[in-house]
Amino acid sequence: MSEATETILWFGSYSTKSLAVGMILGAAGFVMVTGAVFYELGVTKAACVLSVLSGVPLAFLWLLGQYRRFTLKYTLTTRRVIVESGLLNLNIGRVALLAISDVTCRQSGLDRAFGIGTIVVNSTDISDPVLKLLGVPDVRPVTELLDKACTEERNKRTMIPA
Repeated sequence: MSEATETILWFGSYSTKSLAVGMILGAAGFVMVTGAVFYELGVTKAACVLSVLSGVPLAFLWLLGQYRRFTLKYTLTTRRVIVESGLLNLNIGRVALLAISDVTCRQSGLDRAFGIGTIVVNSTDISDPVLKLLGVPDVRPVTELLDKACTEERNKRTMIPA
């Protein structure tokens, strides 16, 4: 492989499963609020309005998930990590694999159940010292792939010719 060749190892985007925690908590809140209102007031117009308003946070979380799904893209190549974000204004963060000092995988209990998580990339890069890859599907294998790519790039660049 030549020095200038850069190959894509992985490409992904935000998984809407990441909002599962919020959706589950929102649904539980919806049921509790609606149940309490129905218990206290009986089924009235006020109860119906309150139950509809309880669904607003769920709709907001769904819209947030759709926005992130279309505006967050991640690419891992043999030489760098690239995070693209934005809808109208595009922001592209790049960190060379050689500049990466630590890679961390974060998962809550529900994230583990859905197989998603956040990858936190710490680096010596001045403009983007910390990159967060949110809502990564199959987060553990992707983290391992990133670790392996960093090690291979470091070994390749520090090798002493015979």
